[in-house]
Amino acid sequence: MMRREMTRWNPMAELRSMRNLWDADTWPFGNDGQMDLDVYDKDGMLCVEADLPGFTRDEVKVTIEEGMLTIRAEHKEEREVKEQAYYLKECKSGMMMRAVRLPSDVDTDKIDATQKDGHLTVTMPRIQGRTPRMVTVHEA
Repeated sequence: MMRREMTRWNPMAELRSMRNLWDADTWPFGNDGQMDLDVYDKDGMLCVEADLPGFTRDEVKVTIEEGMLTIRAEHKEEREVKEQAYYLKECKSGMMMRAVRLPSDVDTDKIDATQKDGHLTVTMPRIQGRTPRMVTVHEA
């Protein structure tokens, strides 16, 4: 008799695999709390931009640790209305997070982050003079 092992069905894993078949603009189920980033060089600076609609400046945390830039935005809101005819209590929350490994030529001591109208811009100067060194490969 052949023995079979049971595995637990994970519907979210199947949804994530289906997501690869869809265009990012038409995927109907959100982005799993991951924010989209633009990372580019401009005038000797490394720039990272993220759209964070609905998040205030105080709800956004930018950290750098061991060469990783982490952007985390978390929003919690509770609303309670008591009137004669009805009672309403709503709790809304949302969290987005993204971490990016930084290149070694970025001066993380001089990081600057600004947010305006739900758009976050993080800039870091590049350290001048650090260029990749070519290594000659010899025949063994």
